[in-house]
Amino acid sequence: MLKRSKKKIAKIASLILSAALFIPAMYGMTVKDFVRADDTVAKTTSNTKLGVSQISNPRIPESEDDKWNGSYVYFGKYEDIPVKYRVLDKNSTLFSEKQTVFLDCDSTLFYADFDSSSNVWSNSDIREALNGTAFLEKDGVFTPVEKSSIVASTVAGHPLTSVNSDAISEFVNYIGLQIDKIFLLDAEDVLNPEYGYYDAMANGPYGSSAPYHPAYNWYKCELQSPSDFTIWWLRSQDHELDYQAVDLFAGGIFYGIGGLQVNGTSAGVAPAMNIDSDRILFSTAVKGTYGALGTEYKLTLLDPDIQVEVIGDISQDGLKYIVPYNLSGASVKADTKVSYMFTSKVIGEPDNEILAYGTLKDEGSQTGSFNPFKGLTGTWGQDYHVYIFAENVNGTYESDYASAPVELAKPEPQVVFEGKTISNTKLGTNGMSSPSVPQTPDDKWNGSYVYFGKYEGQPVLYRVLDPDTDIFGSRTLFLDSDYGLYCDCFSE
Repeated sequence: MLKRSKKKIAKIASLILSAALFIPAMYGMTVKDFVRADDTVAKTTSNTKLGVSQISNPRIPESEDDKWNGSYVYFGKYEDIPVKYRVLDKNSTLFSEKQTVFLDCDSTLFYADFDSSSNVWSNSDIREALNGTAFLEKDGVFTPVEKSSIVASTVAGHPLTSVNSDAISEFVNYIGLQIDKIFLLDAEDVLNPEYGYYDAMANGPYGSSAPYHPAYNWYKCELQSPSDFTIWWLRSQDHELDYQAVDLFAGGIFYGIGGLQVNGTSAGVAPAMNIDSDRILFSTAVKGTYGALGTEYKLTLLDPDIQVEVIGDISQDGLKYIVPYNLSGASVKADTKVSYMFTSKVIGEPDNEILAYGTLKDEGSQTGSFNPFKGLTGTWGQDYHVYIFAENVNGTYESDYASAPVELAKPEPQVVFEGKTISNTKLGTNGMSSPSVPQTPDDKWNGSYVYFGKYEGQPVLYRVLDPDTDIFGSRTLFLDSDYGLYCDCFSE
C-alpha cells in the first residue's frame, strides 16, 4: 500500500523540488509561453475545420519516458490568462447522451484542500468549489456561451479496469460523477493509455525497491508559474485511510500516485470537463499544423444570441452573388462580421470539408456579396453547399462565437432571353454604344456589355471599352471583365 508518513511526504517534496529544476527546460517552457499577445489568427481552409472530428486523439505512450502527446484546446481564462486543456477524447460518449470533447487541464490553476475531513468526492469541499465561485462561477473564467457549452457529466462508479494490480488494491474503485460540470480526474483516467497516460504505477510505487523514474506524461506545472512543477489532486479514494488519503498524483514522480491528507496539505487543482460537441462550429489551429499531435486549437462556439437571416431574394450580378441579410441578437456588436463558406456536404453530415471561407463584401444596407472560388466544380446544392453566418472573432487564445449557419439556395436566373428579333439584333457591333465619359469621381461605369464565354459553368459579362478599335493592329472589340472571376484568398 502507498501509505505515506510525514517523513515520506517530505522526501517526495524534495524530489518534486529537484524535478522542478529540469522540467521547464525539458519542455522548453517560459512565462512568455503562457502569457501571450492577444492578437487574432485569421481562419483559412488549412487551419480551420468543422467541429473537432479531424483533430488528433492522444498518442498511446509506450513507456514512462514518453511525454503526454495529443491535441490541446484553449477554453476560458484564469486570472486573465488563457487556459490550455489536453484533449483526452475528442468524441466521448462516456459522460452524457451527448457526444462531448473530454478535456483535462494542462496545468494546475490554484491550490486547495480536498475537504475538511472526508475523502468522498460527492460531498467534498473541492467539488463544491470547482462548480462554484472558485472556478465555474468565478468572474472572468468563462463567458456565458462557454459556460453553457460545458456538459453536466454523469458516469457510474465501477471496479477499476487498470491492469495494474497495485492500483486496484490501493484505490476504492472508479469514482462516479453525478451532474458535475467541473470535476477532477480519477486514478483510472491517469492510468488509461487511450487518454495518453502511462500505467506507470506497476513499475515501482512508493515503498518498492524499483529505481525512481519520472512518468513524463503526468507532469503538470502551475499556470501562472510554468517553472513550478506541482502535485495535483484526483477524485479517487484511498482503500483504507478514509480520514486522510484522498489519492494524489504526485506530480509525475514515478511512485507519485498515492495518498495525501485531505486537509492541511493543499495540492494543485487541474479541472476536467466535457464540452458539448454540437456547440462547436469550428476548431482552428493557432499553433502547429491542423491534425498533427501537439497542435493547439481555439474553438468557435455557437451563440444563440447571434442570429442572421436572409431577408430577401439572393441576386446574381455576373459571377457575384448578392445576399440581403438581417443581424439580430444580444451578442451582436459593432464589429460582428458576416461570413460565408462553401462546404462539401450539408452541415451535420460526417466527413464534411470547408471548401472556401471568407467575409461577405459589404454592399451597404445589410447587404453583402461573394464570388465563387477558384477550382469550384459541380452543382450548387448537390456537389457543394453555401452558407452565411455571423461571427464575433476574438483573440488568438480566446473562443470565437457564431450564429447558426444559414444555407443559401442558388438564385434563379432573372433574365430570360426569348431569341433574336430585328429589334434586338444588328450586324456586327455598329449598334453598340461606347462608354459615357464620367463627369465626377462618383459616376458609375456606364456603357455596353457583352457576354462572352463561361467560367466554372457561368456566362461571363464584359464591359465594352471600344466597340471598334484598331489600336491593337486589326479592328477589334475591346472588352474588360465586369468583375473578378474568382477569389482564392481563403481556399489554399
